[in-house]
Amino acid sequence: MHVSAQEGNTNIIKLLLENKGDIDRRRDNGETPLSIACQQNHIETADINQSKDNGATPLLVACANNDLKVVNVLLDNKADINRCSHDGLSPLLVACINQNADIVKVLVDNMADINQCTNIGRSPLHMASEKNCIEIVKVLLANKADINQCGDDGVSPLYIACQMNYLELVKFLLENKPDINKCTNTGASPLFIAVQLKHTEVVKCLLDHKADINKCVDTGHGESPLYVACENNDIMLVNILLSNKADTNWLRLLLENKADIDKCRNNGASSLCVACQNNHLEIVRLLLENKADIHKCTTGGLSPLFLACENDNIEIVNSLLENKADINKSTDIGEYPLFRACKTNHTEIVKLLIDYKADINQSKDNGATPLLVACANNDLKVANVLLDNKADINRCSHDGLSPLMVACINQNADIVKVLVDNMADINQCTNIGRSPLYMASEDNCIEIVKVLLANKADINQCGDDGVSPLYIACQMNYLELVKFLLENKPDINKCTNTGASPLFIALQLKHTEVVKCLLDHKADVNKCVDTGESPLYVACENNDIMLVNILLSNRANINWCKKNGESPLYTADINQSKNNGATPLLVACANNDLKVANVLLDNKADINRCSHDGLSPLMVACINQNADIVKVLVDNMADINQCTNIGRSPLYMASEDNCIEIVKVLLANKADINQCGDDGVSPLYIACQMNYLELVKFLLENKPDINKCTNTGASPLFIALQLKHTEVVKCLLDHKADVNKCVDTGESPLYVACEYNDIMLVNILLSNKANINWCKKMENLPLYTADIHKCTTGGLSPLFLACENDNIEIVNSLLENKADINKSTDIGEYPLFRACKTNHTEIVKLLIDYKADINQSKDNGATPLLVACAKNDLEVANVLLDNKADINRCSHDGLSPLLVACINQNADIVKVLVDNMADINQCTNIGRSPLHMASEKNCIEIVKVLLANKADINQCGDDGVSPLYIACQMNYLELVKFLLENKPDINKCTNTGASPLFIAVHLKHTEVVKCLLDHKADVNKCVDTGESPLYVACENNDKMLVNILLSNKANINWCKKMENLLYILFVRGTL
Repeated sequence: MHVSAQEGNTNIIKLLLENKGDIDRRRDNGETPLSIACQQNHIETADINQSKDNGATPLLVACANNDLKVVNVLLDNKADINRCSHDGLSPLLVACINQNADIVKVLVDNMADINQCTNIGRSPLHMASEKNCIEIVKVLLANKADINQCGDDGVSPLYIACQMNYLELVKFLLENKPDINKCTNTGASPLFIAVQLKHTEVVKCLLDHKADINKCVDTGHGESPLYVACENNDIMLVNILLSNKADTNWLRLLLENKADIDKCRNNGASSLCVACQNNHLEIVRLLLENKADIHKCTTGGLSPLFLACENDNIEIVNSLLENKADINKSTDIGEYPLFRACKTNHTEIVKLLIDYKADINQSKDNGATPLLVACANNDLKVANVLLDNKADINRCSHDGLSPLMVACINQNADIVKVLVDNMADINQCTNIGRSPLYMASEDNCIEIVKVLLANKADINQCGDDGVSPLYIACQMNYLELVKFLLENKPDINKCTNTGASPLFIALQLKHTEVVKCLLDHKADVNKCVDTGESPLYVACENNDIMLVNILLSNRANINWCKKNGESPLYTADINQSKNNGATPLLVACANNDLKVANVLLDNKADINRCSHDGLSPLMVACINQNADIVKVLVDNMADINQCTNIGRSPLYMASEDNCIEIVKVLLANKADINQCGDDGVSPLYIACQMNYLELVKFLLENKPDINKCTNTGASPLFIALQLKHTEVVKCLLDHKADVNKCVDTGESPLYVACEYNDIMLVNILLSNKANINWCKKMENLPLYTADIHKCTTGGLSPLFLACENDNIEIVNSLLENKADINKSTDIGEYPLFRACKTNHTEIVKLLIDYKADINQSKDNGATPLLVACAKNDLEVANVLLDNKADINRCSHDGLSPLLVACINQNADIVKVLVDNMADINQCTNIGRSPLHMASEKNCIEIVKVLLANKADINQCGDDGVSPLYIACQMNYLELVKFLLENKPDINKCTNTGASPLFIAVHLKHTEVVKCLLDHKADVNKCVDTGESPLYVACENNDKMLVNILLSNKANINWCKKMENLLYILFVRGTL
């Protein structure tokens, strides 16, 4: 029968029934054929109310399986709709749990018991609410489900919705008017649970529906929602509850039990401050009744009255004033209640404070008054209140800003009019002389400008820099404002302290329409600034052809020059020079502006007029390499040989810049090819000096004086040789330059080539018949019997230079000729030292072979061995050591070769020095040993070498710092471990008493701290000022290190003078 039911075999079922089969026989799990048929959806085999062992009926099973078809068949066949399982689950409850609205509707339509509960009192509505299934909730309530029916624990549908934060469901339930204050068995209301779980929006919703805000639970101390919000430190909820008139009796209880009414938060805020800040009027009154300190301020000096004014709470402000609050008490930055009320636009508070005699003219630390701040905030209403109460209308801030100025800056015409009507000083200026009219002009506020001028503002009043309202309007290109100001007849030519007129600044900034307007009103077209530039000069300098033409059409003086004064040399950027007398034509040439230059020349500009350093327009065009302008100037008969004050001609300028095109134009127009500067430098000489080979060739084609010399006697050939310009030398010699022409000091070209050790040039000169025996005056021949000891200005001997250049052949020759092997330079260097410094090993060996003083030191005490170590040159160091160099000889600051090798982290050199018996503990002048240096560099390899050779592991510097201390300080963990293996004094302290452990804790080097503690470092060793490692860890708020130290028995009660660890923990916020 069971199998047939499971398979849905109707015919077999009928046959079994006809033969008396047991239709109610159960399996071991209590299933009957009917229940199986229902489970398998075999409708035609089903019978009705037979239940499983757990009491589940076919209808319940069909509901559990969400099988609406089977449910309908069973209901049509009169299945018991309310029959429950043994745990009290009815078909309706199961459908609600499964959130199957269709089955719920069918069951309800068939008269299911809508309020039937489980064994623990859960109703269908409760189940639907728990699942947040609003559709089913609506069906149930529409069919008169009991909205207040609770479980055995007293939990109602509304309570569970609030608990689960189902906001939309809460709203729907509330629309159906439940008992909003219905409590659980512990007395918790829906509001209480929502507050406890911080469901803010649900709380708001409940309060909007008049939930009892003071409903307390039955347990503990009868906590109210407000109590719980306070306990949760939820400021938002506290404010919501208080704003809904939460009972503050718990606060009264605290006060009655002697709570510290004036105890402050970390920011210094007292209870009264907090209540004022959060607009809790009743609490403010309660605190005042209990004698709260009405003057107690926050850390920043904010008083309760200040906070209430800031928040615009007039009732609290009134309560505080009635209780004698200090109405003029300032914050740390000088703000006070009236100032803050004005600043925050709280007009009624302003009136109330004034009624209580607030100082209406009291200023902030920067001098700002209430009236000034009201103007700054564009608050006409507050400004009127203050003015009606006799506020000082002209009182300024410390930078000289008056209320009128601030209103002008803010472009607030209404406030400006009110202030002017109240007799504000219309010409009062800031500390730098800025007037209200200036401020309005700077911001292009014509409306305010009109008000001020209508009230007799001084139109010509200038700032300390001489800038007038008209000037600033021209500078800012405010054309309409310029026109209006000009209608009021200002001094149109009034200049700044630098002499700049309104016209000048408008030209300089290329404000063309403003320029036209000023000229139409007869501005002085030739008014110059103090440095001498005229308007036309500036227009030319800006390359503005339109403005040049406008000025010329208004009769600008075309040849007006800048005043006397020198500029940089001709090679300097002439656009940066001042006071040099440059004309507009010169400026146009300097700016490469051919169009402006043509306009000026067409208007008869003086083509040869020079600046005061002698620069003509033609020279400037040559400097700029502008061939087109050069051609125009030459065609207009410019003086082609006119020179600067130091004798530089246009041809020289062009040659210096290698501009062959301009050189050709100048020479084609008869420029003097041999014309020299005051120093005797010719165009050919400068071309040779600059190595311009093609230019040299072109000049030579024009037959210059090829041997023409400078004032020092240097010929073009000489300078080319000196600078090793080989191709130029060949070219000059091909054109028969004098190969033996000497400078005034006697050197010949061949001498110079020999001096520079240039074999190629020597051969070229000799092949051109240079005199090999030519002497340098009374001295020596170029190649023979030179003064072997003659030095340069700095004391560099020939031997020194040869050593420096690593030329062993020359060194050998000099030594063979008895050169002084130990001769020093002016700073004490000598050949052997220089050879060691430049890593020239073979020369070092040669010098030693010639008995150079191997231990001779430089002026700073450095020896050859020390410099070899400094240069990391092991090869040179070995050569010196093999020749008995003093291995321990130090520089004047106490650095030995071994110390230098340690600093450079060169283990190979350290090993060689140690093997050669270097003093392993020798220290610097401040007591630093080699081991200290190696530790500081974290060079474990060198540390191992030193310790293996008995270096003193505890040797300290003059400050008491040991190698272990520096390793801990630098957080070199592996080095610390290695040093500890060598048993140093682990607690050895510096001169300030700091141990290695102390510095590691101080710098938060956790792994180093652990390592030291593992090696029994003294955990309580204090510095001289009394701090212990634990104290420092607490001060650093390092919980990990605190725990490590405490686990190593650090003394928690150790004090630093009058401060104990607990104090530090509180201060740092660790506890």
